[in-house]
Amino acid sequence: MRMSDDDVFETFSYLVRSIRDKYPTFSYLHAPEPRVAGTGDRKEATGESNDFLKEIWLNEGDKKHSRVYIAAGGYTVPTALHETEARDNVLVAFGRYFSSNPDLVARIKKGIPFTPYNRHLFYIPEVATGYTDFDFADKEAELHHKLARQF
Repeated sequence: MRMSDDDVFETFSYLVRSIRDKYPTFSYLHAPEPRVAGTGDRKEATGESNDFLKEIWLNEGDKKHSRVYIAAGGYTVPTALHETEARDNVLVAFGRYFSSNPDLVARIKKGIPFTPYNRHLFYIPEVATGYTDFDFADKEAELHHKLARQF
């Protein structure tokens, strides 16, 4: 069921303000951007973003807070860096890419391209294919991973 744009803004503005005000030590808000549609990615339409939620969560209310906003959905390394450098207390999550890039952090740090994930393998019970069978591009990260699994 799709909400109208007015309903989305009004409903989620109220929800985020309520959480922020009722639970002042609530540590973070995680909100996927609307660039994700079901199992596919799509271009963001003009004026369609969660910026209003970031504004409410980070800039309204008590100015002495340590709240964090976690954005997700359709980010690339350059857009994630732009997002996190543009505002304090903003993080970007790469959920789906962790399945196909066991060394995701090393890839980001070293500029190594991401291995594409396979959506058709998501959510298949009791099957490791698509979750634990991807190669490491960074050999140092692979070694750390192997050593950590020994303990």
